[in-house]
Amino acid sequence: MRHPCLRTIIDRILPGRILLADRYYATFWLLALGETRGIDLVARAHHLRRIDFRKGLKLGYLDQLVIYRKPARPKWMKQEEYDSISTMIFVRHLKYKVQQKGFRTREITLATTLLDAEIYTAEELAELYRRRWQVELHIRSLKTQMQMEHLRCKSPQMVRKEIHCHMIGFNLVRAAMLASALKFQLCPTRLSFTGAMQALEEFAACLRLHSTNRTQQWDNLLETISELAVGDRPGRQEKRELKRRQKNYRLMTAPRNPNRNRYATAA
Repeated sequence: MRHPCLRTIIDRILPGRILLADRYYATFWLLALGETRGIDLVARAHHLRRIDFRKGLKLGYLDQLVIYRKPARPKWMKQEEYDSISTMIFVRHLKYKVQQKGFRTREITLATTLLDAEIYTAEELAELYRRRWQVELHIRSLKTQMQMEHLRCKSPQMVRKEIHCHMIGFNLVRAAMLASALKFQLCPTRLSFTGAMQALEEFAACLRLHSTNRTQQWDNLLETISELAVGDRPGRQEKRELKRRQKNYRLMTAPRNPNRNRYATAA
């Protein structure tokens, strides 16, 4: 999600929440907008910002407090909004090493508005930022398990409808997983998305049969989802490999009708 899309929904984020983001979002504007709305940000430091831990107010080893000064007004920002933002904000930088094998990045520098080093320790912030990887897993579930990686529609309007249908289905599965986790006091991230999706398909089949005892079926659905847990694999290492080998056909680079006519003429 880029800045224009995020700005349209940032007002819906409740004050007191912590926003996890990658390095694209560690800019002055998002940090300042979050500060004015009571939202804290934990993100990887922007790759264009030069960070020197010899400067700033030291809070610990490779842990500093610096000042971000307001740059010139961008084209997308109105003058009234630009004037309402403070001329500078305090930002905390901290750097840590990734010791676990299998991770591509070995050193990570965070930029956050959680400034109190005694309340928010570097170890806790590093573990918090590690949870951002769950977003990548959710996207994988949406693309792979729900078969969204290849859209079937052609027109822009139908493509939007197809994306909306996938998002509705994804939120429905996640809502059922959350309801099951709350009922049986489980962690939602430890439940299987694929298993919950299959259980919901069976539940929908029962509804299509005009079943009368729907309350009991819903309770059975939540109990089934609670039993479909995934293992805790913190040190998991697996290479990316394709299970199915591609066919040795050439890629289609021209519309089908001209090719069909050309082969028919040659025959």
